[in-house]
Parts: sequence; C-alpha cells; structure tokens
Amino acid sequence: MGTKYFFAENILIAESFFIALIVLLTYLSKSYYVLKNTITQKIRLKIQIENFLKSATLKPHNFNLSIFPKNWQRLDLLIEVTQETDSTNTFNEWTKIRAGFIKKIIFPLARNMAIRRNWISRLYAARAFCLLKGGANEEYIIKLTNDKIPLVFLYAARAAVIHDSEKAIFSIIKKMASESWTEQSIFLQAFDDFTNQTYSIIEKILATEMSPNIRSTCYEILCEHVSGPIKWDMTQDLTSKNSRLKIAALKFYAKPEPDSAIPVLIANLKDPEVEVRLIALHRLQMLKAKQAISEITVCLDDSDWWVRISACEALKSLGKEGADAIAAHKPELEKVDFNFTHLKNTWW
Repeated sequence: MGTKYFFAENILIAESFFIALIVLLTYLSKSYYVLKNTITQKIRLKIQIENFLKSATLKPHNFNLSIFPKNWQRLDLLIEVTQETDSTNTFNEWTKIRAGFIKKIIFPLARNMAIRRNWISRLYAARAFCLLKGGANEEYIIKLTNDKIPLVFLYAARAAVIHDSEKAIFSIIKKMASESWTEQSIFLQAFDDFTNQTYSIIEKILATEMSPNIRSTCYEILCEHVSGPIKWDMTQDLTSKNSRLKIAALKFYAKPEPDSAIPVLIANLKDPEVEVRLIALHRLQMLKAKQAISEITVCLDDSDWWVRISACEALKSLGKEGADAIAAHKPELEKVDFNFTHLKNTWW
C-alpha cells in the first residue's frame, strides 16, 4: 500500500507541475504576442508620422497641422521622431515646419501630460518642453521642477533653462541649494543649455537673495559658465563665515578675475577650514601663480595631509622655481606623485 501511495503522490505532483508549466507557457506566449503587436504597431505609426512630415516638407507653405490624425498623437513617438529628424536631418525643409509642429501638436499634448499622476507621462512632458523655446509652458515647467521624481526634475530643469524662465530657474536653484554638493553636481547638467539670458537671471538672483546656500549654488552654476566680468560686489561672499558659500565664491572668482583673485587666494591659504585651503591651492595652481610660491611652500608644513600633498602638486606645476622650493623645504615630498587635476565633476 505504501508503495502505491508513494507512486500516486508523485504522479499527482508531476501532473500539477506540467499543468502549471502549460499555464505559464500559455501566458508567456500571449504576452509575447501582445508585445510583438505593440512593437509592430509602434513601428507602423512611427513610419506613418515620418511619411506625413516628409510630405509636409515638400510644400511647407501649405502645411496644415489640423489634419494631423488624433491616433498619431502619442507624445513618446512624436518626441522620438522629432529628435531623430533633428539629428539625421532627414528632411531638407524640416526646419521650416519644425517650430509649428512642436508648438501646435507636441506642446498641447505635453501640457496635458504634465499634470497627470503617472510619472512616465510627466517625464515625456518634461522632455517635450526641451525641444523648443517658446509657447505658454512656464506654468507647467515650474510644476515639473517641483516633481519628486529626479529624472522628471532633471528634464524640467533643462527645459527651464532653454525657455529662460526666471521663476523656474529660481525654483531649480532653490531645490539644488537644499542638496549636498555631490547631488548638486548631477543637477548641474541641467544647465548645459546655459545662455547669456541665464547668466543675467542668476546675476539678478545674486543681487537680491541673501541665503548662503542659494548664493553658493549660483556660484557653482556660474563656475561652469563664466561669461564676462563680475558686476556685483563679492566681498561678503569671499569672506563669509559659511564655508560652503566661501568655497563656491572662491572657485568662481578665480575664473573671470584671475589677477584680482590671486591675492585673495593667497590670504585664504591660512584659513582655518581645510576645504578652503585646498580650494585656494587648487585655484593658485590653475592660475599658474608663481608669485605665490613662497606662501604655497609654507603649506608643505600644514597640519592636514591633503593640504601638504596639494601644496606639493601646486609647486610641481609651477616649473623649476616650484620644484626648487620643494627640494629646499621638503625633499621627501619630491617622490610623491598624486595628481588631482584630472578629476571631474567634483567639488574642485
């Protein structure tokens, strides 16, 4: 009896396994069929949209967007087609219809999707607003710059810069100011489309905003996009007790005003904050400030190891005079080879 029950149980287990396997394979086959149809439909729609735009470019003056089919109005596809056409320049007359196509077809869809609960919809909306400057989109861009999804925020931030929206740019800077410098370095890519108008907006913020974190964020952005002489008084920022603001101000000041910056940087080699001394050394090295060799040499005896090594690297970059200073003061550091200058996207 025991043997019979044993075989019966195993047969039932095997049958259950095969039934479950058949159900799973059936589900997977249906899913594959649905996915295949979805992809096929997407490709077909994309080709139809491309053909429509191609025919429109043949007679751009008679281009009528009102006949654009509603079932083609899928924002993901429209963005993809627009970006591909931009990069490949597929149609000779594309530039003549591009702005109208984006403003009349893509932007209305984006404004609708910007207020949806689904974050994917909001992401497509933010991406759409990056395609072209103009249109009544500021309200929606500002909303998206407050989005909790980082990817949505990044595209919305880029859109704000492209559209030169003062309110939206201030919203971005305010959000960045609450983040650490490591997270800020990620957000800085939103300013890749920086313009003179963007510079003027940030300049205006620095003229009115007193928050140290907001001011330091402005300087971090400007460090990547120096544009002309400084038109505001930086004295309080360069001597601020807030180390974050002081470091950001020193980093920026050295770029547009190198001659005026060197004495200020030399003075900060004695700052009690290690990070301030490091930034001062790095900027003096960047400016090839040979007049600071004696002051940099003193830093070879600094209490902090990073400062000593940075001072050594700075002197090495200043030619024979710098090398002689190391040999005379700290010959053992001549063997040290630790170069920071290749590092990117850091607080340097």
